[in-house]
Amino acid sequence: MNCKIVSMFNDSHLKLHEVSKRSINHFCDLSGVSCDFFRIPNDFERPPAWYKIKVILDLLKTYDGHIIWMDADSVIHNNDISIGSYLDENKLYIVKDFNQINTGFFIVKTCQETTDFFQKVWSMTEYIDHIWWEQAAIIHLYDDNYLECQSFTKELDQGIFNSYPMEYYGKEKNFKGCISDKSFTCHFPSLPLNLRLDLMKKHSNIRI
Repeated sequence: MNCKIVSMFNDSHLKLHEVSKRSINHFCDLSGVSCDFFRIPNDFERPPAWYKIKVILDLLKTYDGHIIWMDADSVIHNNDISIGSYLDENKLYIVKDFNQINTGFFIVKTCQETTDFFQKVWSMTEYIDHIWWEQAAIIHLYDDNYLECQSFTKELDQGIFNSYPMEYYGKEKNFKGCISDKSFTCHFPSLPLNLRLDLMKKHSNIRI
């Protein structure tokens, strides 16, 4: 089963990316999973978060397998997780936090259904400047069951994929989705950059 972890970064998140990249590379060296990293062009015509949709669409044309997206402010925590054991006949794998779907982590199988879905996401220009950018467009389509996407989508456990340090979000430490020894990836969205960097170093699979 082919799997590739992908992420992106720009100059403002370069320090976060460097920590994330080391973490991903370490896991890939151990597991045999491949990875790729994309710099957001300075002249990209949309808010930076939208570049992940362009990356996904490009990979859906050229890559055969499962594309594992991780935001630049996330790290791999537990190297012992076997990604393949969570994959089945579904074609899109999402994670929900205490708000809604969070696109800091998701998995896409290359196929016509996911290509059509992400092409539609890209076309939803009314969300270009939404506070949640491309994430808002994905939530809209998923809630509307566009292309019957819910029939080929699996919700993953946030406690394993895309877990948060919940105490920094006004939740109890044992709140659903909190970081634990079982967490494969940890994510730190919306926190101050320096705090994100410190927490990424703390929870990375490589001590920095």
